[in-house]
Amino acid sequence: MTANDRVVLDQLVQATKNEIEPTMADDEFFELFCAQSLLLNERLEEQEIKFGLIGGDAAQSGGVPTRFVHADSGGVCPALV
Repeated sequence: MTANDRVVLDQLVQATKNEIEPTMADDEFFELFCAQSLLLNERLEEQEIKFGLIGGDAAQSGGVPTRFVHADSGGVCPALV
């Protein structure tokens, strides 16, 4: 990633954070931003995406910031995960 790419990405993330979750910590919001971007075509609601965020530092989450399970192109009931 070039320095220019990094500046543009940082600005996009910050602008989105200011719009939808201005009080969330930067590292937590970045996880949400990435999950929303990756799951854009899955038509998940924001609460469904937030449910999949594990959060915490790498030591707490084992280096896995999110968890989503899809079967047959459909989400799995949270009670089953």
